[in-house]
Amino acid sequence: MSWYEAIKVAVQVAEKVKDAELHAAMGALRMEGARLAEENAKLRDENRELREKLATRDALEFRENFFWKGQEGPYCPRCYQEHGKASRMTEHRGRYINDYYKCPVCELKLQDPHGTPVEQAPVRRTRGLL
Repeated sequence: MSWYEAIKVAVQVAEKVKDAELHAAMGALRMEGARLAEENAKLRDENRELREKLATRDALEFRENFFWKGQEGPYCPRCYQEHGKASRMTEHRGRYINDYYKCPVCELKLQDPHGTPVEQAPVRRTRGLL
């Protein structure tokens, strides 16, 4: 029998006794049990989130100015270092600049493999008519 079922049985017994003070005490007990159940659920969620963060931290490694999970990546260094979030960067093909990766969360733009900010990157030389 769970603690909640035990409280329900105790409340049913108290209702048969017809004692107002006992009813009040059982009501308070029931409310405290509900509060504890809610707190327990929140703590379980927090525990799950922390375990996920720990697993992510252990899985990511820093190389070539990006974070990588094995061969998967790159992940944004700014989002991970400042907020602990693993945000996957997307690859963009530059028309007038070299190819780069952009974070969809903080919009950081870095070139591969040295992590040069796009604003500081040299302009791609193109052939053809201007």
